[in-house]
Amino acid sequence: MKAQTIPAQGSLTISEHLENAVSSNDEETDPTELADEMYNFLEHPLNINTASSEELRQLHLLTEFQIFSLLSYIKDFGELFSLFELKLIYGFDEELINTLRPFIRVSGSNGAEKKEGKKRFRNTLVFRTGLDPDKKNGFIPDTTNPNAYMGANRSLMLRYEAGFRNFRFGFTSDQDAGESFKLGGKYFSPDFTSCFLEYSGRNYLKKIIIGDFIASWGQGLVLGGYGCRKGTQVLLSPQSSGIKKYSSAGENDFLRGCAASFGWGDLNLEVFASNLKTDASLHSLPDDTLAPQFFNSPDVSGLHRNLKELQKKDAIITMSFGGHAQLVRKNIVWGFSYLNQEFSNKWVRNSTAYTQEIFDKGTGIQNIGSDFKVSMGKIALFGEIAADTKARMAIFSGFLAELHPLVRFSLAYRNYQPDYLGLRSSGFGESQDTKNEEGFYLGLQMYPWKYLKLDLYADHYSFPFLRYNSTNPYSGSDYLVNFNVYPSRELSCNLRFRYEKNQNRSTTCITGVDRMETAKKGGFRLELNYLLNKNIRLKSRIEFSYFQIGKQKMTTGFYSGHDFAFQTKSQKYKLWFRYAIYDIPRWDNRIYAYENDVLYSFSVPAFSSQGIRFIIMGKTDLLPSLELSIRFAVSGFASVKTTGTGEDEVKGISDSYLTMQLRFKI
Repeated sequence: MKAQTIPAQGSLTISEHLENAVSSNDEETDPTELADEMYNFLEHPLNINTASSEELRQLHLLTEFQIFSLLSYIKDFGELFSLFELKLIYGFDEELINTLRPFIRVSGSNGAEKKEGKKRFRNTLVFRTGLDPDKKNGFIPDTTNPNAYMGANRSLMLRYEAGFRNFRFGFTSDQDAGESFKLGGKYFSPDFTSCFLEYSGRNYLKKIIIGDFIASWGQGLVLGGYGCRKGTQVLLSPQSSGIKKYSSAGENDFLRGCAASFGWGDLNLEVFASNLKTDASLHSLPDDTLAPQFFNSPDVSGLHRNLKELQKKDAIITMSFGGHAQLVRKNIVWGFSYLNQEFSNKWVRNSTAYTQEIFDKGTGIQNIGSDFKVSMGKIALFGEIAADTKARMAIFSGFLAELHPLVRFSLAYRNYQPDYLGLRSSGFGESQDTKNEEGFYLGLQMYPWKYLKLDLYADHYSFPFLRYNSTNPYSGSDYLVNFNVYPSRELSCNLRFRYEKNQNRSTTCITGVDRMETAKKGGFRLELNYLLNKNIRLKSRIEFSYFQIGKQKMTTGFYSGHDFAFQTKSQKYKLWFRYAIYDIPRWDNRIYAYENDVLYSFSVPAFSSQGIRFIIMGKTDLLPSLELSIRFAVSGFASVKTTGTGEDEVKGISDSYLTMQLRFKI
């Protein structure tokens, strides 16, 4: 692959992963850390000669037996001299190597490059601002509106990260549009600030993090970070990534305190303690005259724009601690996890319409789990079993096998009891919650022809008990077939079919009790990528979706997007724009489409209604160490006169957003 195409190929790989992460999960999914990890490897490629198995997993591009095969090859034959040598390793092919190329490098473990890297001081400062020219109702001055926003109609983000030798430090400050700097009488105080200090060692102390961090162990049944979800990456494999620094602007799903990792030969131990303030709505009993005593669920919006939202800010304190011990013996890895969480207020949890749990202030909510992983060359076995405070279980097990260098498949089984309580769990499944689900999953990847790659999966699942949106238990099935054709290095074609059948609440209820009806939805996608020359890349995508519930008329949606990407030979100037049209009549027909965004940010909107969308983004190097990025996006609607609801409502037939970012790097 030509050197000039490597950054573009890396960005394309990241876009596919992010789109899968959002479109295969709940629309509130925010895989910011996944984006940060992959962009970090794009800028600072991983040296695979010295990388550990955990670092290789953080690439999110390799299966378990590919990792095992790579490490075994280096152990038996020594370090790689070139990326081309990857072709000699079992499980690696040209298509995979081209995908990996932007994110990895090959260099000696004792060379001058490593010594130079240890002495080098690196830092990066990023400033980003965003402006919505179409003012929402909340920004319109109105002294009689108690929900009017207190801040300006712009967002601000400042991010700094530095590294020297084995130390890394960073902080992130974020101010959403509508939020005020004058919280609690403090001037020039951003709404959200996150920071971390990390030390990486080589002896018994492997890593220590003070500040904000995330953690993921086993298969995520006790503690999970970014979980594995269904998408075009059809082969399931272990997802554990241990403790890692947190440097995103998301105001939820992280821990704050101290975490450390230790190692003694075959034994590894990770521990942490966290004390994090969390948003929530506090309530009192009807006949209680005291201050609010309990909450029903944490608030995850992260918005504090008016008095109503400010009342939720830092209302409760989540105290948690836990650990994960791991024993490695040749090809067998066994681990044990423990997690304890407490809240500063009583928690009244409404699990479903028919069940309720009450946890008094200071009551410990505990989870324990045991995970395993066995690598046997062409076969990898993995799984986890977990239990909560009341001994309710969650089980996940699977294996990954290579029947032939051109045929690989994975099979997995999950069984999460109806009221399993894992507040930070992120197990694989149809539902975002790791509870009330049982299912079998089969994924297959094969190369039936030299220029053709075929990915498919079949997932059969059931919900044994009532869910929040159902009136009876039900089952469903989900299928995907994905063809990737590579007739040349300049041209690639993707053809995807997806079909899902489950049950939804009836929309024509006349008895007073909602009944469930069979719902069918699916879609078809055709995407072409063409490298016109060293400087210009073209991309076109056409996608159809359909949805039908019961005997109602089937509804269909349509999306067509076309991209143009240009960069100069020196890569000093880059330009990208997209023009898209869509006609999607209802939310059930929504179509997700990844959009290029400024570095350390991502955009994967869900399209519905009818309209057009235009995006233009440019990037240039003002100085050798100073980079400017500008992005403008505008949507025009043909069938609606307003967008959003309440204080977020915008009157008009268009919606636009402008983003500007400066990045200073040494």
